[in-house]
Amino acid sequence: MVDAKPKPGERIPVCSARLDGNEARYLQECIETGWVSSSGPFISRFEKEFAAYCGTRCCAVCSSGTGALHLALAALGIGPGDEVIVPSLTMIASGNAILYTGATPVVADVDETSGNLAAEQVRTLITLRTRAVMVVHLYGLPCDMDSLHSVCDPARIPIVEDAAEAIGTTWRDRKAGSLGKVGCFSFFANKAITTGEGGAVVTDDPDLDHRIRGFRDQWFIPGRRFFHPETGFNYRMSNLQAAVGVAQLERVGQLVEARCRVARIYRELLSDCPDVVLPLDVWPPSGSSPTPALPTADSGAVTPTGPAGVSSHWMYALRLTGRNAGRADDLAVHLKASGIDTRLFFVPLDEQPAFARPGLACPTSRTLSRSGILLPTGPLITRVQQVRVAEAVRGFVSSKAP
Repeated sequence: MVDAKPKPGERIPVCSARLDGNEARYLQECIETGWVSSSGPFISRFEKEFAAYCGTRCCAVCSSGTGALHLALAALGIGPGDEVIVPSLTMIASGNAILYTGATPVVADVDETSGNLAAEQVRTLITLRTRAVMVVHLYGLPCDMDSLHSVCDPARIPIVEDAAEAIGTTWRDRKAGSLGKVGCFSFFANKAITTGEGGAVVTDDPDLDHRIRGFRDQWFIPGRRFFHPETGFNYRMSNLQAAVGVAQLERVGQLVEARCRVARIYRELLSDCPDVVLPLDVWPPSGSSPTPALPTADSGAVTPTGPAGVSSHWMYALRLTGRNAGRADDLAVHLKASGIDTRLFFVPLDEQPAFARPGLACPTSRTLSRSGILLPTGPLITRVQQVRVAEAVRGFVSSKAP
């Protein structure tokens, strides 16, 4: 598909899905064969192929990214009396999934440079009740997984990856989702690949996968149709959705690269723009000290040092600084007036009524939240449109701040 030339002044959406592959053909196949619900050949095919993409042994698809997180925590046996550490700067679904289990979310502040959970913060929050650490690869930038494992592994605390925004993100050449005990994905319409709504849970542990599947499907068991040994949920994905997912996965490399191309163009257009901080392409940042590598289990050898993580740039997450720090709301209004859709950074969990408590404050998360904005990103945006976005950003930051 060749992008149509945009019309002058047309609205630029924050993201649009690209559905010009085999999506329609596979959906028609579902309709013609009658496999439209939660059984059908596209479900098992999507699970097998997405597991292969992530580099994991197992994958269970489900109805949403939120459902994926809930399934992962439930399958790990997390419940009342347990604690799960979660970053404050994340979509509320990360924290809500913990609440669904009856466990206590322990909200942590984030690293100022990456916006991600830092190992030093995790270390200070671990207690005897800590049953998991949920890491979020914010806007596609990977967490420092070496450092997090160095804290969690000795304490035998599993890492749950919220990789909803990180399809295609890598850490030491391994895909996000395969870096902890279990990885959770979203296939919402704005993700790198989409099924409209939908999610997936990946793991290398077949026993854990078995429990994930049980919880996903009301704990139906073979041989006794309506006997349910545990309390389960209905988090199934339909064969129709899986058909779209298979078609998307056929060109996942192109779809991820399209977002990275968008990021390169924005960097070219905004690299000299005052009062803005552009998102990182790699972690650690270029020019910083290398991330120490962990010894391998068998030899004690270390993997190469240097930038270990590569962002998939799910969305182009620009931050305002200097005299424009904290003015993301104003920039969003300015861009909307120019016909440009945006999204602000997440409101931190420590400011959400369900998670706020006396004494809890995550100042870095709050600062980043007020200064961050997501520019239009996705496989359909054109360079002409990006130039228009960049010019509007420049016009805002160069105007006299209040």
